[in-house]
Amino acid sequence: MQRALKIPAVAVAMAVLSLGVGGWWWHTRGSSKLSLLAAVVKRGDVAATISSSGTIEPSETVDVGAQVAGRITTFGTDIHGQTIDYNSVVEKGAMLAKIDDSVYAADLSVAKAGELSAAANLEQMSARLDQAAAEWKRSQQ
Repeated sequence: MQRALKIPAVAVAMAVLSLGVGGWWWHTRGSSKLSLLAAVVKRGDVAATISSSGTIEPSETVDVGAQVAGRITTFGTDIHGQTIDYNSVVEKGAMLAKIDDSVYAADLSVAKAGELSAAANLEQMSARLDQAAAEWKRSQQ
């Protein structure tokens, strides 16, 4: 025995309407409408602007190094009167930094003391030479 499938008329109407709306949407979704705007031509100024992004690079950079090592006590100033820092603009001959000279002053003091000691040793050896020469002369007589 076969049974007949009973579908309400409202459901059939909704299905047909849905298919119709879906078909219309499918058909019109890819088309783009051409829109035109009419305007009157008139004279005026043209403003030209350029905007960009990026990194500004200097035309010339100089790496500065010291021939001596030490602790920096003070920094010099740049051309604007500001304390020198990384990428500061300076003039030729400007003092960049002052290095603590206490280590070198101590080395100088040690060297001067060594010089004085060597001069004293020289005088002492000269006196011993004179004494040895006198004793040699006496022993030969």
